[in-house]
Amino acid sequence: MLYNLLHQFILLITKKIIMLILVLFIGYHKSSGQYIHVKNDFTPIQLVKDIFLGSSCIDIDEESIRLTGYNSDNTISYGYFEKGKSNFPLESGILLTTGNLNAAVGPNTTLQSFTNSDWKGDKDLEEALNLTTNTTYNATILSFDFTSIENDQIIFEYIFASEQYLRTSNEGNCGYTDGFAFLIKEHNSPNDYLNIALIPGTNIPVSVNTIFGTGGLCTPVNSQYFSQFNFNNSPTNFNGETVILNAIANVTPGKKYTIKLVIADQGNGLYDSGVFLKAGSFSNSINLGKDLTITEGTALCEDETYQLNAYHENAINYKWFRNGQQIASANASTYLVHQPGKYDVEIELATSCIIKGSIIIEYHSSPIIKNTSFYICDEDLDNKINIHLLQYNNQILEGYNNTINIQYFNTYLEAQQNINSIEYLELLVPDLSKNIYVRLQNQNCLPIIEPLFFILQELSTSNSVNPFIICDENMDGSEYIDLTNYTSFILNENPESLKFFASENDAKLNKNEISEQQILTQNSTFFFRYSYLNKCENIAILNFHFKTIKKSEVLKDQTICQNSTTSLDAGEGYDSYFWFHSGETTSKIENVPIGVYQVRLEFEGCFYIQEVVVSESENPIIENILIRGNTVTINVTNADNNFLYALDNGPFQSSNVFYNVTIGKHTIHVKSSTECTIISQEFSIIEFLNFISPNQDGINDFLNFSQLKEKNNPIFKIYNRLGEIIFEGSLFNNFIWDGTFRGKKVSSGTYWYTIEWKEIGSEEIISQHHWILLKRK
Repeated sequence: MLYNLLHQFILLITKKIIMLILVLFIGYHKSSGQYIHVKNDFTPIQLVKDIFLGSSCIDIDEESIRLTGYNSDNTISYGYFEKGKSNFPLESGILLTTGNLNAAVGPNTTLQSFTNSDWKGDKDLEEALNLTTNTTYNATILSFDFTSIENDQIIFEYIFASEQYLRTSNEGNCGYTDGFAFLIKEHNSPNDYLNIALIPGTNIPVSVNTIFGTGGLCTPVNSQYFSQFNFNNSPTNFNGETVILNAIANVTPGKKYTIKLVIADQGNGLYDSGVFLKAGSFSNSINLGKDLTITEGTALCEDETYQLNAYHENAINYKWFRNGQQIASANASTYLVHQPGKYDVEIELATSCIIKGSIIIEYHSSPIIKNTSFYICDEDLDNKINIHLLQYNNQILEGYNNTINIQYFNTYLEAQQNINSIEYLELLVPDLSKNIYVRLQNQNCLPIIEPLFFILQELSTSNSVNPFIICDENMDGSEYIDLTNYTSFILNENPESLKFFASENDAKLNKNEISEQQILTQNSTFFFRYSYLNKCENIAILNFHFKTIKKSEVLKDQTICQNSTTSLDAGEGYDSYFWFHSGETTSKIENVPIGVYQVRLEFEGCFYIQEVVVSESENPIIENILIRGNTVTINVTNADNNFLYALDNGPFQSSNVFYNVTIGKHTIHVKSSTECTIISQEFSIIEFLNFISPNQDGINDFLNFSQLKEKNNPIFKIYNRLGEIIFEGSLFNNFIWDGTFRGKKVSSGTYWYTIEWKEIGSEEIISQHHWILLKRK
């Protein structure tokens, strides 16, 4: 027996040396240094016995080794891989894919989706994963028989990778998943295979649908076993991959077993997957117990120790490792753990074979309290504060998570005994503070109990002011205001926050906020909520009295005589007066010359600036005196200035027309309404004839206006019915018409004449228009 074991050990070592020579001298298919390398010319026996096998305590039946998949036209679905200079987690091993081995090499820039209609699936895989018959395709299978010589457990390490790990940028369906399984049973047993490719601590097969990380297209599940999504510079061309997982099977030493490692596409042959089997990881294993992890709730408490026991009856030497580093002087069958890590043990047996064991041990970190004092505010200002304590979990505990149980108690004793926990706390103003106790416990570790203090923070305060007067300056019934322009009169500091509300209740409940821009049409009240730095919010009131400004009805523009003054009176009934030109504060001011003046009138808090003009009265200028029969019309410049008119010694009148004026000389008088300078002008009404009979009988033989010779610029013209001039008076004809036209007698009929002149010493034109009947006998 000993001879046989020694012979197997020498044979294994010899094959390892041959494999090393092959690796050094046979050319690999390689990409650039940052990607994995693959090689497809290893025989199945080399892959299993020289690459995969890692223990001389396991005997492999070479004749049983089978490796099948796709192998045609320079495309093969299986082979050897090594990490090269990339950061892939496994140094080397066997790669089984549902596509093209060479396509698995990074970068991840193309879709692996190789398939072939003649490449079938696997019924054992479908049964093991409870899949519908004939729904798998493109199966790659590695199987062999083995016997464990010394130990009752075998183990190997692997990574599952797939294009079906869909990133957010990928298209695809989350319902598909390629299947793989590590199937084992006793050799030639009629029983079904047992799948050992399981999620740790469960009977759930590993697949895309059972392990998926956050940040992808599909819903995360068991994400602690997902390593990463791969992007352009990935060592492999798969979209994502798991962490390194262990496949473990219990066996009976000396019995032969068949193991079948199979991977296949499910549903269709698209979106390839691969399983990476770590080189040298197929070995015997000793069970060090289940991993003690935070996720599983089995982690150790701070300062707690844990004894690992790797005793084997045939052991001659033990080596212990933590996180891959050998622990000096740790060579006993037991090891006392006092810090977290991945612990491995190598046990050398008397037969010179090596068996291994591994366990992950994590520690609960002791809860770190970052805050025990909290400043609180009476948010709704009802003098009662209800505190929901669970809302303070994140503020109390640094790195709070659900593994730590947080409870609150009124007394230290209740916290110590873990009784009468509370969730809510009430503080009544004017109480300034209240203290309770918090109990923090991480799983079954010793609890930490600390006092908590809830302190009522200082309330922001403001001044009270009389109502603000808002004046309707445009007298249109409304006035626009910005509420923020008035809060500064009330607040003591610059506010950290400022909100406005239509009612006190809304302000207290901090709801239905309104704009600071408002239009007032009547007396109005608003509320605002404010706070200062490190002080609680409070509310204050804004009262507005809406008032219409009062304009003086008695203060009007005036016209005064040149070089004179007047008085201005704004009238009684105002609270104050201010005349801007002189600073006088009385309602009436005296000795006011010509000019523009402004007075500020205050009435019930509103101010109105009213302007008044004192202008100089213009002296009238008589342009002309129009005489029509006995009606005299006086035309002056600026007739709109309310001039007054008088004839001879008669009274002044506002009308510029005088009727029934007698024949002869008269004087017209014009003055302004302010009784300033009087302008006078003489004129005369000439007697006008309406009938002549030029028959030389000495009666009415002529139309005689010889008196025009005493006037300036006299004009005398006679017109026929057609408007033609038939006579023009002059000094040569003494302004006398004898009833002829160009020396010939005109016929009997009606004629018209116009007389104009200027009185001596005046530029005003006097004009008269009449008709005359000429009759011949």
